Amino acid sequence: MGGKREARKRAPRRKLQRRRDGDFSKGVVTLVLAVACAFTVAILVLFARTGAEPATLISCFFAGVIAELWSLAGIKKKKIHVDGTRKVCDENEEDIQG
Repeated sequence: MGGKREARKRAPRRKLQRRRDGDFSKGVVTLVLAVACAFTVAILVLFARTGAEPATLISCFFAGVIAELWSLAGIKKKKIHVDGTRKVCDENEEDIQG
């Protein structure tokens, strides 16, 4: 070895995959739309077999879907990008000073 230090071979580190800011909400929106499509198909099959339409169930289901998507949109609207940083806008605050 002659006094020289051998370089240690290290296993390559896996880089942590950093999630982007919108990944979670995009996943929730995708899931909600997939469930809504599956519900619609199930209701159409039910209607074709029985001839009865569960109007109350349909209206309540889609009211819940709309409420979920509307709340996600509200959260997204409150987040404002200022100079590359993200700040949350207070409802009582009229404008954000950057």
